[in-house]
Amino acid sequence: MKTLMMLTLAAAISTSGMARDRYFSDAQRHRSVDLAPVAQRYTESLRNENEGVVRSALAHATWMKLMVPERAFPALEAEISGLVATGSTPEIRYRASLASLVFDRPSLFAGETAKDFEDGDAMFASVARRVNFSLLEKGSH
Repeated sequence: MKTLMMLTLAAAISTSGMARDRYFSDAQRHRSVDLAPVAQRYTESLRNENEGVVRSALAHATWMKLMVPERAFPALEAEISGLVATGSTPEIRYRASLASLVFDRPSLFAGETAKDFEDGDAMFASVARRVNFSLLEKGSH
């Protein structure tokens, strides 16, 4: 009986340490694919009536810009800017505002790329903290 319990405990410990799938693709993946059609799909998804689809598209589009800050995505950026004013919910408008800041000043958020976010909520929370920190820094000068 003790042996079975020890094996069960060992199995539980070993599986809890297993790598999980990443929510966002890494920089290598972003640099190895043609991002034009990806940006187009995100742009189309931002027009979707389903709030979950829009939230996901905002998160992934923002992460894409963080991964390749040198790339311009004018149609996607315009769609995000439109959501700042016309998003269907306050949450969508807020996330679009954060995404718009990332698109406008990706260098401000360079440190975010080293983080492994569990989901879009965690990424936007981190981006918001960075915005707040940046505002505090400017206010202290």
